[in-house]
Amino acid sequence: MRAKRVSKGLDLSVLTLFFLISFVGVLTLAGMQSFSIVKRQVVWHLIGILTFFVVLCFDKKFFREWAWFFYIGSIFLLIVVLIAGKIGKGAQRWLLLGPVRVQPSEFAKIALALVLGNVFEYFSNKGSIPLGFKEIFLVVAVCFPLFLLTAMEPDLGTALIFFLIAASVVLIAGVKRRTFIICVIAAFCVCFLGWKHLKPYQKRRIIAFLNPRKDPYRTGYHIIQSRIAIGSGRLFGKGYMKGTQSRLNFIPEKHTDFIFPTFAEDWGFVGVFVLVLLYSLFISRIVEMAKRTKTVYSLYTTVALGSIFFWHIVINIGMTMGLLPVVGVPLPLMSYGGSATLASYITLALIVVMVRD
Repeated sequence: MRAKRVSKGLDLSVLTLFFLISFVGVLTLAGMQSFSIVKRQVVWHLIGILTFFVVLCFDKKFFREWAWFFYIGSIFLLIVVLIAGKIGKGAQRWLLLGPVRVQPSEFAKIALALVLGNVFEYFSNKGSIPLGFKEIFLVVAVCFPLFLLTAMEPDLGTALIFFLIAASVVLIAGVKRRTFIICVIAAFCVCFLGWKHLKPYQKRRIIAFLNPRKDPYRTGYHIIQSRIAIGSGRLFGKGYMKGTQSRLNFIPEKHTDFIFPTFAEDWGFVGVFVLVLLYSLFISRIVEMAKRTKTVYSLYTTVALGSIFFWHIVINIGMTMGLLPVVGVPLPLMSYGGSATLASYITLALIVVMVRD
């Protein structure tokens, strides 16, 4: 009976795409000839598979009732990170659990998605959709603690994703025209005023995005080398494990945030087209799954969870192509990283749960 419940609602097409992209990610990491990285990533995938089926043992009622507990727990962990987290590369983002490093902000996105499901269900029951000022203010208030604590690490890229997740659900729910116009104006004002509070390196990243050749050996280096790698792949690529930009370590963070140009150099435009197609099909399947949900809570939660994948894909590929500023956002199922990989499995499992019940 339990086995039947776990398998109920599993969408084979979305699982196939998920594991196919994961395989491409492991294959790309293996091409960097770092056995230790590949071994650790495979272990995280195995842990992720186990966690995936554990999550499927619960129903959506459980996650609906415990959503605020997960949310408060995420805030607590983010505070602990700021107090006793491990510092690496100028940021304090990880907790050490024995030999394992955990990044709580990756799981905080999931907690936010679950809570947003509750919040928008409340709006729907009150008849407050499309949303007005009060509702928008409440959504911002829910996101703000997670945003602030993550930005203090500092990790502005991940911090902004909290608001992008909320914005995705807001757009699905709908906003009153007057409220929408004022919110857009307010967003521009916040961006203008927020510039003064950015750290110097964050300002340099934005300037490098606008003109990377102004400082080609420091802030513009990432974008320039990434573009060179992507362009040098041409139509069919240089061949697996034959990319010079990545093999000679011109691409920084080639196994994490900048794994996309590494893949593009090896497989060229054709390989990139196939990868983007796989991601597009994956996101489209999640959209179809959201349409099949039976309750308001399930719908909004599925949209929020699916937007986590969507925004990571768009931001990572955009920044490596120089279309967006460089931020520390991994490419789902491709980039090396235990917390991000495990969070992806949990996110997909929760989507299946929302559609199943």
